[in-house]
Amino acid sequence: MDFTHPSEKILNAPRRINMTRCKFSYEGESYKIVLHEVKSHNCIKICFGDLYINGQFNKQIVVKAYESISINHFDFDAYTGLVDEIEIHTKIESKIGYSKYFSHMLFHYWNETSIGVIYDYFGTTLEKIDMTQYSPKSKILMIQQLINQINFLQENDIYHGDLKPSNICITSNEEIILIDFGIGYFKDFYCNPRLNIKYNTTITAGSPEYVGIYLAFRAGKEYPKELFDKSQHFAIAGLIFGILINKPRIYFSKCFKIINSLKSANENLENLNLATRFKYFNDEFCNTMSNFISSELDLIPELNEFKPILLNMLEYDYKKRLDFNSILSQIEQINKYI
Repeated sequence: MDFTHPSEKILNAPRRINMTRCKFSYEGESYKIVLHEVKSHNCIKICFGDLYINGQFNKQIVVKAYESISINHFDFDAYTGLVDEIEIHTKIESKIGYSKYFSHMLFHYWNETSIGVIYDYFGTTLEKIDMTQYSPKSKILMIQQLINQINFLQENDIYHGDLKPSNICITSNEEIILIDFGIGYFKDFYCNPRLNIKYNTTITAGSPEYVGIYLAFRAGKEYPKELFDKSQHFAIAGLIFGILINKPRIYFSKCFKIINSLKSANENLENLNLATRFKYFNDEFCNTMSNFISSELDLIPELNEFKPILLNMLEYDYKKRLDFNSILSQIEQINKYI
């Protein structure tokens, strides 16, 4: 099977290594990886282990890797997905440098049938943490960290694109770390008229703006930065909601149920034009999710002050939503009285 080799950008990316049996050399030092746990996610292996430098333990790491059995059983999507991941991390690093609050690509390797990316290990993901162990103050500080970090990225025109509990880590110091930028993007990438951009029409992230950007692109229109900057408000509202009620995955589980129910009941939607189809999905989705969050918060009176913030973030019209600075200001006021 023919496939495209990594681009020159990948060939010239920093810290590329030639690894044999989990050993490699870099800048005169010998490195060794000892793996403790290997999990599979589709065709990608997620490996947890330790990194040793010159025989001494250095740090815990995560390796995302794909290896085909043979060239005849090559999975193009899995391979190029990791190529894209290396590219986005290389771009992020060249744009903002290293930050301890975002996943950091330590090394990467590839040949014709395998590819891998080595990252720092940051701790347990949000979906696996018992949130009841944290005080209300701690949870609000986590929420503020999350918004600040996303805002910083977006000020640099970097969009994570896949914000969910499995892509948020919480360290032992209660620091929030964003990981897995595999489908992240830069605004200028989507402003390139030569690219054939495709979007998932089921809106799995629950954000109307992913759709708005797509429709504008199809119509050959420019779209304002404000639209991009508020395109992740739905997912962020879901994360805030989950942290507050100690159920990090509840919003995202509800998303898929709503989308699947809308699809199964309306099989003829595929025959409608894009604008009509997306409007139907978004109207129904926004109303259902807003009612769900509102009813859940009504059961916890002490969280009622968060309701107007979250419902504002779920407004269908992005122009009506608050920007991050206004959201942070409101949360800071709540924090003073807790």
